[in-house]
Amino acid sequence: MRGRGSFAAVAPLGLLLATTALAGCGSTTANIRPGTISVVAAENQYGSIARTIGGKYVTVTSLLTNPNTDPHEFEASAGTAETVSRAQLVIKNGLGYDTWVDKLLGASPRPGRIVFSVGSFLGKKTGANPHVWYEPAGWPKVAGRIAADLSRLAPSHKAYFQTREASWLKTLQPIYSAIAQVRKLTAGQRVIATEPVYGYMLAALGATSLDPTFQRAIMNGTDPPPSSVARFETDLRDHRARMLFYNSQVSDPTANTMRAAARQSGIPIVGVTETQPPNLTFLRWQDGQLKAIVRAWPRG
Repeated sequence: MRGRGSFAAVAPLGLLLATTALAGCGSTTANIRPGTISVVAAENQYGSIARTIGGKYVTVTSLLTNPNTDPHEFEASAGTAETVSRAQLVIKNGLGYDTWVDKLLGASPRPGRIVFSVGSFLGKKTGANPHVWYEPAGWPKVAGRIAADLSRLAPSHKAYFQTREASWLKTLQPIYSAIAQVRKLTAGQRVIATEPVYGYMLAALGATSLDPTFQRAIMNGTDPPPSSVARFETDLRDHRARMLFYNSQVSDPTANTMRAAARQSGIPIVGVTETQPPNLTFLRWQDGQLKAIVRAWPRG
């Protein structure tokens, strides 16, 4: 994948203990509060869920946090390695999206540490679209697994975690209602995307996403086949797609050309992110992108 999982060599232990910066993500090594479970989430969308469920009994550090940074180009620093070495629970996306986490875990084994690989847990296989945080059916499953893992690490707080999990699940209901409303516009409609970032949500919305070969090539940092580029351009020019989705965290020349072609053809464009924006909850992030679809969807 395009720089995905790129990894700076793990530094010697002395340097790990002396360095606390997290390269490229805007976070710092968290001071673990006494009596709390140390949780490290590779992606901040999972860290947000863990923090909500764990409440006062967790210290959560998310490694990928900056929506203005291409997550595919993340490089783990010595500080990142130290943070992971202290974690009791590590949550990663898996499916080849964040392989640098596996190298960090291998460099700092810890007895009793729990590693939660979300993609595998949701039944996805290697080679599947890795952007599983956009699969609405998976959200309750992920929350349930996080609550269970926290309960294993702190059995005396199990009821607390379960209560907070149940509360979070209730807050999902307006989002599911929003998905149902947007689906009235998008079900059975054809859309197009420069990458499959929003693929699982588009499937939930009943839309057909065109040109998967083009999308996967851009995601993997390779040049799409000329035939795929030509088909993409034709689909835009002939208005076979009602809307274009693009990854707003990544700048790719070919994808940018397609965005320009969409604008020229009058195709509405919606940007989505791979990282949860700062100062937004997971739910507000999801809701905001659904509202963007409604605002931009062509009428008539």
